[in-house]
Amino acid sequence: TEVRLGKSPKRLARWVGEHRLVLKSRSKAGRIRGAKKLHYRTDRKGYLWLSLRWMHRTEEVHVGLPYGEYDRAITFYPAANPPRWEVDGELMDSRGGLKLQRPSVSDVLSPIPGRI
Repeated sequence: TEVRLGKSPKRLARWVGEHRLVLKSRSKAGRIRGAKKLHYRTDRKGYLWLSLRWMHRTEEVHVGLPYGEYDRAITFYPAANPPRWEVDGELMDSRGGLKLQRPSVSDVLSPIPGRI
């Protein structure tokens, strides 16, 4: 599962860092600290898709963990008019448009604001 968060890796990292800061202010344990590496994909239009993978039972639960190996992935664009989808490994999307075979995966470091 992923979420599309604009086109700037720095803004993506800052957004996640700001949310981690809010969680830290609400946490009694104070286990939220340090920068975290966030993994994301870039689609053919340059939009960044943040991985929503997370690990249960760790000191800090956060999104952006590395993508797992998968045999098949389907991306839905419900806001498109008409809605469309893409299947990794196929040359065209549901409307017959050419697409990337598999978007590249990158990462960015997301520090908590004010704590670099």
